[in-house]
Amino acid sequence: MARVEELTESLFLPTMISDAKEQLVKLRKVRTVQDCEVEDAYQRFRDSYHASMNNMEKIVKICNDHHDRIYVHVFTEAEKVPYEVDLDIPQAEGSFGIVYKAVNTTNNTAFAVKMFKKVYSSKQQSEILKELGLLARCNHPNLLTLMDAYQVHDDPHTYYLVTQPWAPYTLDMFIHETDNQRRKSCPWFASIMKETKILMVLKGLADGLDYLHGHSIKHKDIKPDNILLYHDSTRGIRPIIADLGESKVFRQGGTTNYSKSTYRYLAPEQVNHTDSSLKADVWQMGCCFAFLLVILSEGSRGSWDLWGSFENDDPNCSCRISTESEHFMKTLRRLCSKSTYSQEYVLWIITGILDLLPTARMDIQAVREELSQLI
Repeated sequence: MARVEELTESLFLPTMISDAKEQLVKLRKVRTVQDCEVEDAYQRFRDSYHASMNNMEKIVKICNDHHDRIYVHVFTEAEKVPYEVDLDIPQAEGSFGIVYKAVNTTNNTAFAVKMFKKVYSSKQQSEILKELGLLARCNHPNLLTLMDAYQVHDDPHTYYLVTQPWAPYTLDMFIHETDNQRRKSCPWFASIMKETKILMVLKGLADGLDYLHGHSIKHKDIKPDNILLYHDSTRGIRPIIADLGESKVFRQGGTTNYSKSTYRYLAPEQVNHTDSSLKADVWQMGCCFAFLLVILSEGSRGSWDLWGSFENDDPNCSCRISTESEHFMKTLRRLCSKSTYSQEYVLWIITGILDLLPTARMDIQAVREELSQLI
């Protein structure tokens, strides 16, 4: 059974220790320079250490507040698991494992269950506990909510994460469907209020990402397939950022695996291995925004044209938005040339999000503020 103390230690102590080691290495390198420079280096180390400690205290508090939700329950036998697989709904498979719909056997509530199979190494277990710990920290309507985590005693190499809501329809499906298919899948988009609905989706995504960044979580793999479009009977359309499997606790200047994101949506600085910041998440979100805008403006034709601007049969085509940025943005502007005021404003926001320079790119708080002008 993984307790909150173990999760805290495995997730956040390595971050603090690694940061301290990096700063000490820098200190050793400057021993031969003037005392003032050594003092500056020491000050940076001390500030970083205190920041790590403050962040850790905040994390421990959050984890303690949610301690009952981040245990991995161990059921003595499979028959005692209170979640029954809905066999009428296809399962989604990926390199991470399987996601399927399950129903609570006592109250018929629907859940999404992410099953990790063949977990043999401590590294695999650590990755699962990391995702579990990050999910446990999140409490936001535009993020998945962790409800449970469990194992079955006779199968110690399989883990199950139980989340809500069950929302099988993704932005990737929305992008690739025909107009007729989309109208059937998304009645909310077929209404005369579809522009308002899309603006709500954009704002919801910005809210969710801002929450993650505000809690020092870098998602690292925002893409259409990881955005769920959930139709809430009380709130209407509600976008949800899913899959924290690649996510990490972010610290400025920390090490990163630049390529551990989906190839198509890598930010320029990830491609060039020049920077590691939260702005890479913003770039990836901007790519998703662009598709929502062209579908609002031109429907499936616009979506196909925009997709073809960065992924086509040209042997010189990189099939990556950042590398094909000039053609991508030119196509986006052409497709949105006959837009409403709100759509023109969103295009301006996307242009700021997809700036090739991370230092010039909007951060997610600025994106939220600009979108708030439209809703």
